[in-house]
Amino acid sequence: MTYLVVLSNSDDFLESLNKLFTSKEVVISQAKNLTELVNIYNSHAVHLVIYDERTKLNLDQLNHDRNSPNLGVLPFIVIHHDVIVIEYYYQIGVLNVLGVDEYEGILPKLIATYMRHMDVKLRARLFDRQEQSQSLKGDDMETRIDQIPKIIKQFIFKEPITIEFLASQLKISRRHLLRKIYERYDMTAINLITNVKMGICHEMLQNDQYSIDEVCSLLGFKSPYYFKKKYENYLKTMADNPITNRTLYM
Repeated sequence: MTYLVVLSNSDDFLESLNKLFTSKEVVISQAKNLTELVNIYNSHAVHLVIYDERTKLNLDQLNHDRNSPNLGVLPFIVIHHDVIVIEYYYQIGVLNVLGVDEYEGILPKLIATYMRHMDVKLRARLFDRQEQSQSLKGDDMETRIDQIPKIIKQFIFKEPITIEFLASQLKISRRHLLRKIYERYDMTAINLITNVKMGICHEMLQNDQYSIDEVCSLLGFKSPYYFKKKYENYLKTMADNPITNRTLYM
């Protein structure tokens, strides 16, 4: 099975590739930007990326962002629309550059040839993933999940606290994070984030330095009414189980 990612904003281009690769042995996913590409790469086995040059993304960023797959690790085939850019793509490590008028005739043969000669490299990558997965099991992973409330407190005034942000900090996939949070805290990731934020709000209000409206604004709640309802629920939860909730959220 060959897994391709099409890096393109053009639905027509994606459709043309789907027609070109009708075999069930080729699976095609679409990424419209580099962030989507990195997310797919980190959660699936990706063999090749077919990049539509009309999308006008700066592929060179992948060689400088430590969280992104390097162009030497994740092979790119560029479909170009301007003959002038070919040299640039080869310089940054692109596997091959094909003209828009020729890719339908060459691309299937090029991919088939590459896949025959990449078996050793692919096996090495899968082995690395298995090693990484093993290292994250057991106590190490549980320790990381236990750090989530501290991470939220550390970045609450610096970054938007989202599921994607927490997954990036813990270096695990979004899906894995959601499952581990539910197993550890018996609640969804969104509820955990909200509850930790409520604990921070409670600390701020207890110091009598901020009003409810000020705390609402500082922690990014757009609606004071929504914030007050959440805070009331938090106080009730604290009253029902003060020891557990104080340990997690205070």
